[in-house]
Amino acid sequence: PGDDIQGLDAPHTLYAQWGIPGAARLFGMTDAGVRQETISPIAVSGAGLAGNIRGITTNGSSVFFVPSTSTAANPVLREVNFDGSLVHNHTLTGNDAAKAAFAAVASGQRDLTYSSGCIFFRSDGDAGSTLYCIDTTNRSINSVAITGNGFLAGQGWLTGNLIDFPDGRIGAVSANGHANSHPDCPNDPVVFYCKTMRVYTVSGQGALASITFDRDIILADDQTEASCMVGVGGGWPCDDHGIATDGTYLYQSKHQAGYKVWGLQSSGPSYVVFNGSGTGTCGANTGVSGGLCPISFSKGGLTILNATYFGRDHVNSRYLMGDFGAAQIIHTTAAIDQPASEFTIAAPNSPQSVTASSGDTQATVSWNAPTGDAPIVNYTATASPGGQTCTAVGTSCVITGLTNGTAYTFSVVANNNGGSSDPSASSSAVTPSSIPKIDQAALQFVSASTLEIGDTLTLSVAGGSGSGTISYAKVSGPCTLEGSVVTATGEGNCVVTATRTGDDTYNALTTSGFTITVSKAAQTVNFTSTVPSAAVAGTTYTPVATATSGLTVAFTVTTGSPSVCEISGGVVTFNQSGICVITANQGGNSTFAAASVVTQTIVAGKINQTITFPAIPTKEYGDPAFTAGASVSSGRVVSYASSDTAVCQVGAATGIVTINTIGTCTITASSAGNASYADASAVSRTFTIAPVLPGVPNITSVSFGDGSVTLAFV
Repeated sequence: PGDDIQGLDAPHTLYAQWGIPGAARLFGMTDAGVRQETISPIAVSGAGLAGNIRGITTNGSSVFFVPSTSTAANPVLREVNFDGSLVHNHTLTGNDAAKAAFAAVASGQRDLTYSSGCIFFRSDGDAGSTLYCIDTTNRSINSVAITGNGFLAGQGWLTGNLIDFPDGRIGAVSANGHANSHPDCPNDPVVFYCKTMRVYTVSGQGALASITFDRDIILADDQTEASCMVGVGGGWPCDDHGIATDGTYLYQSKHQAGYKVWGLQSSGPSYVVFNGSGTGTCGANTGVSGGLCPISFSKGGLTILNATYFGRDHVNSRYLMGDFGAAQIIHTTAAIDQPASEFTIAAPNSPQSVTASSGDTQATVSWNAPTGDAPIVNYTATASPGGQTCTAVGTSCVITGLTNGTAYTFSVVANNNGGSSDPSASSSAVTPSSIPKIDQAALQFVSASTLEIGDTLTLSVAGGSGSGTISYAKVSGPCTLEGSVVTATGEGNCVVTATRTGDDTYNALTTSGFTITVSKAAQTVNFTSTVPSAAVAGTTYTPVATATSGLTVAFTVTTGSPSVCEISGGVVTFNQSGICVITANQGGNSTFAAASVVTQTIVAGKINQTITFPAIPTKEYGDPAFTAGASVSSGRVVSYASSDTAVCQVGAATGIVTINTIGTCTITASSAGNASYADASAVSRTFTIAPVLPGVPNITSVSFGDGSVTLAFV
């Protein structure tokens, strides 16, 4: 028993008097001896702040929520400080579907969660819902690619729940009973009701973020509500109003009631380690049912009646809630530590190579980032003697309030969601002085000023004076900056500055804004198919082309359509001879510029046709007219001509031959071409028209006259 309890390795009902882990006791404690934290309800203030809380999350510096008045036509994400004062009302950009999904958050059944430069939300609470990212640099709404298993349907009211872990992973909890049949859900000797927490890893930052299914964790609870037994498989709560995790424990609350805590583990079921939704006074010794540790309360003149949304500030190890019924946020007032787990991260190593330069009652402290891959949230530099401090996200800061003439050394610690490093080795001593410093020589950028989306650029400068270190800062634009490396995230102008810190002689110097023009990435298109070697009327061709971006290529016929060729469904059909030009085009998207079009030119030919013309036998003078009888392979019209119309004539279209006299006659058959067919080779047939010879006459009579003879014959 004690604060080191994280989970159990067997199914047991856990009672409050077992010695609840300190990090599992948050709200509503009345026993001063066991209460872990005080809470601070705060009214959101500032001009033009109509609308109650819908969804809540934090990046450690600000609190973000959707005002209930937000619409698709005016999508607003509100940013406030932890004291409730307004930072900014951000108007979001995105396509109509993204804006409509964001507007649905204002209905109340979605939550927000922060990781990797994104404020994530779900399109709805159904299985397979779409995930969206609000890029915290340019406030654009972008759909997020999900690899592997999608989201499960949520429970009760806050069906579109989302949670984030200290190590950057995100997740969501299913409806009650989803995992009742899972082999990790225990049913002996006690029947447990089980649901699933689905966990994802996040890759990329902001608009480029994507998530990949990591694992399912089974949440086991041996208690249920009667209403949960109807159609949803049993479990708790039937009216889910908020889920959060510190990576070691999972907290889930019930509408206007209390909350329960599960100790997370992947090797088996995760059991309830604290029941703050029982009956009786909330405290460490409340009986077998657990006490009621309410999430609705009155304090400091404010009444919290509907603390619906639940989140955790991993940077400062504190928890926050949002009031559905009012513009009020609630957060714990100081850090709440928890034991390490596989979802938490280790504290960083100590910063390296700390140096300092003095000024008038101040010193500029610089250092190198620590070794190792632990993420860094910020650094704190401390002066000795005196203990004055400064905090920075980068690797230098200025400590003020020092005494001139006193020698100081400085140490630095690195901070992240897992804690703080050991102090670094101290710097060499420097002594602040009122002796005026001189300005440095000009400092200017010498790195490239253009980038394509997705590319990186290492910044570099020349000039300046003294021994001060160089650091860079982003001013504005679609880019991220880590150290000296700029990554382009969208089209536009990325503006950065460079600073050379001062030393004992020179003042610090910061450049004016350096503009890096970010353009869409170039792409090219190339045909991968070859043109047909024999393109004739009636044949087809399927063009294929690829873009270096991987985007889909579109095809059009830009010359020859539709008479020579036409395209439909990606297939080109040749209709007749001529020139056919096919154009491949890729118009680009938000990341890639339009590619230059490329073309394929195809010379479509004509189809050959052949005449079949049987030989014409010898005819006799006096024979009747006859048909020449030629045909052509295309089925087109055959034309005829006679070589000597005095001997024979032929109908040019009909092919009927008429005999005029004896002799030799040649009939020629031909078939003219058209746009699809070439002229047929003519075929001639020659035949003879023979005379009809008379037979031997027969004398029928002979008569004689004076000097003559008369013969009669037949």
